[in-house]
Amino acid sequence: MMAKPKKTKKQQQAQSSNLISIDPSRIRYQHSRIRPHFSGCGTSVHHTLESIQSGSLSVDDLPPIQVLIGPSDTDGNPWYFTLNNRRLWVFKQLREGGYLTTRVPENTVNVRVREVKSQSERERYTLENCSLDAKFIREKVVKEEHVNVGGVLDSGWSCQEEVEKSECVDEKVEEDCLAECSLEDSSEDESEDEVMHLNPFSALM
Repeated sequence: MMAKPKKTKKQQQAQSSNLISIDPSRIRYQHSRIRPHFSGCGTSVHHTLESIQSGSLSVDDLPPIQVLIGPSDTDGNPWYFTLNNRRLWVFKQLREGGYLTTRVPENTVNVRVREVKSQSERERYTLENCSLDAKFIREKVVKEEHVNVGGVLDSGWSCQEEVEKSECVDEKVEEDCLAECSLEDSSEDESEDEVMHLNPFSALM
C-alpha cells in the first residue's frame, strides 16, 4: 500500500480551519452498537478512556472526530452526527466524568465539520436514525484445546466477539447487529481522517 502524500502547509491550515468546539452530549452516534477496539490500531476503546483519565494520554492525542450538522433543537442549538462512533464514546464518557471541565470552551472537544455529500446521506443521518447512546458488542471467551509437544492436551482461551444474547435473542437479529457494526467499521475507515498524529492513534487516519 502506497503511503499517503504529505499535505502542504496551506492544506493543513485549511483543514485546521474546519475545526470547531462542540459539547459531546450534542453529538449522536451513527450506530447504536460499536466494536470494543479501534479498527485501525487495535487499541481497546476502554483502555483509551482509562489512559486519558489517568493522564498518560491527552484528549488531543485522539484525532478530531468528523461530524455532520443536523437540525436544531427547541433551544436553537444544533444536533450533530458523528462519523467516528468509538472516539465519540470516549469523549462522551470523559464529558460525563468531568474530565473536560478545564477545556476552553468548557466541556467541549474539537471536531471537524463535513458537509453532507448526497441526498441518501442526508436521509441516513437523522434524529430518528442516530442514537445518543451506544453499546459495545460483548466479547465471549471461548475455550480451546491444544496439543502440546508431548501429546498432552492443554486448555487455552481465546476471545471471540459476540453480540450480547440478552439483546439479540435469535440468529437473525444477531446477524443484523454484526452487519451494523461492519457498517460502522466501513464508515470510520472512509471518514477522511487525514491529520497525522505522533501517537498510537495515527493508524486511525
